[in-house]
Amino acid sequence: MTTLLLPSIRRHAIKTAFVLTALSASMFIPLNSGCRGKPDNSGPSNLAPVAPRRIRTAAVESTDLGETVFIPALVASVRRATLSPRVPAAIAALPRRVGERVRAGDVVARLDDAAARSGVAAAEASVASTGAEALRLTGLRSKGAATTREVESATARAAAATAALEGARAELAYAVLRAPFSGVITKIPVHAGDVVSPGGGVVELEGEEGFEIQAAVEPDIALRWKAGDRLAVRIDGEKEIRTATVRSLSTSADPSTHRFDLRADLSANRALRSGLFARIETPRAVGEARLFVPTSAIVERGGLTGVYVVSDGRALLRWIAAGEAAADRIEARSGLAPGERIALDTGELSDGCAVVEAGR
Repeated sequence: MTTLLLPSIRRHAIKTAFVLTALSASMFIPLNSGCRGKPDNSGPSNLAPVAPRRIRTAAVESTDLGETVFIPALVASVRRATLSPRVPAAIAALPRRVGERVRAGDVVARLDDAAARSGVAAAEASVASTGAEALRLTGLRSKGAATTREVESATARAAAATAALEGARAELAYAVLRAPFSGVITKIPVHAGDVVSPGGGVVELEGEEGFEIQAAVEPDIALRWKAGDRLAVRIDGEKEIRTATVRSLSTSADPSTHRFDLRADLSANRALRSGLFARIETPRAVGEARLFVPTSAIVERGGLTGVYVVSDGRALLRWIAAGEAAADRIEARSGLAPGERIALDTGELSDGCAVVEAGR
């Protein structure tokens, strides 16, 4: 019986090994990494040769621009302050309202000062005690009943107590928040009863000295400006163009944005408000060329911006540094050269995909 079963078992094992070998071989059939083709069951690879995808293309434009450049900016008060407590405390009273004008020294907020008053009372008691002790020892020394060292020690304790009293009174004074200058209250982000910590804003105040324009300027433009230059500024909500005078321009660029901080004074005007959006208008340097690509050519992935550059029948993905957008174009600050061909139909493209330009 055993002899008769061995040939059958051997044939079954050989057949199983053949099937496993065929399956393993099919798992390693190379796939084309370019555009996808249609399956073709006639060939052994089951994949038809990929036909180049027909796409529309455009050339990277190099434009010698002399148009106006618009730099986004912000209107802000020249003088402003945020008042906050020196120690944690509850808001006892807010006698002023947003939009109200105040003078320097006016009370704008009162904090709970129970703890500060207790500190002052304790410091006053200490001053009285140490002062009396110093006087007593001074009298005893004149009679030879106390040493000079004892008198000096008592005098030092009395002086320390006096200094502590001054500090306690200063803490009590800080429980009342006063306007550091004349101006307008712009924001009160707390309510009576709220507990605020040091650094937490209680009242925000703006002075009446005027307003300024704040902007981050690109190096090519910042290098043309200096203090005293006059700039054309357009503010949202206003039809006329205002004039701002450059007050300061940082000498070093911000490491994260590579731009320079600009401050320019605006003429006094009660209609202005902090936080308004503005645009500085300035002509671009004559002869300065910029590269533009159509917005339909832009590919965005994971926060990066790129385009497909068509070269030798292939669409090659290339990352670029995108700049300003103008109508249906976007500036390419780096990554491209003038005249390069880029793909406009990017929906089904992949890096290295075979393509042919329409009309060529």
